[in-house]
Amino acid sequence: MIEFTTDLFNSTEPKPHFINERCFGEDAIAWVVERSQDSTFKFGEPFQEDWGWATLARKNGETFLVGIGIMDDTIGVVPARWLLMIDKTRRFLVFGSKRSPNLDLLADEVQEKLTKESSITQIERYWETQ
Repeated sequence: MIEFTTDLFNSTEPKPHFINERCFGEDAIAWVVERSQDSTFKFGEPFQEDWGWATLARKNGETFLVGIGIMDDTIGVVPARWLLMIDKTRRFLVFGSKRSPNLDLLADEVQEKLTKESSITQIERYWETQ
């Protein structure tokens, strides 16, 4: 997970097509996909979740969910605090490891893109402890 602060993305105006009034992040996930065109991962079309927006990133037969949501306490605030999550998907919940070198590589790539954007600050990365 990567938390960051920015005024780049809409945090104040829920759109009519949002599932609920806290589904901010449409422009944030589009930003990640656009900035990742040079990646070795192939990114899919963004889609809405009840907590924000997400896309799938694929590499070497593995699929990763990349999601972005606004932190509830910063809805309506500019700049807002955002949470970006990356998780390996598995065909069956009980089979296959959630760990992968590609997971770390994808997180490194996304963090690098965030770090290069001067309007994004207070970047904090959290690693899974399991």
